[in-house]
Amino acid sequence: MTWFQDAAQYLAGTFRLLLRRPYRGVVREGSMPRFVAPKTLYILNEDGDPWQATMMCPCGCGAVLEMNLVPDEKAVWRAKVEKDGTGTLHPSVWRQVGCRSHFFIRNGKIRWCD
Repeated sequence: MTWFQDAAQYLAGTFRLLLRRPYRGVVREGSMPRFVAPKTLYILNEDGDPWQATMMCPCGCGAVLEMNLVPDEKAVWRAKVEKDGTGTLHPSVWRQVGCRSHFFIRNGKIRWCD
């Protein structure tokens, strides 16, 4: 490759990162929406207490992921909406079936694990 092609690829990658829309956090009372929107982390509450986080898998496989937020249960996550409206989910999500994705969501950005 020439230096021009290298520079063009670098600039294209930088613009893709800048234009990438972050995951937004949405708090809903009651049940999950009928259609799960992409790039959205839903935090479902019951009587003001969070009980489930729901999102589409960020790898693009189309699977709907549901994470437990009830602290008394085994395998529990913490989810919150940041001040800027983005979502955060902790600890990581590691799918054991299907696409086998492993990632974090921090301030609306997906952080892939190796």
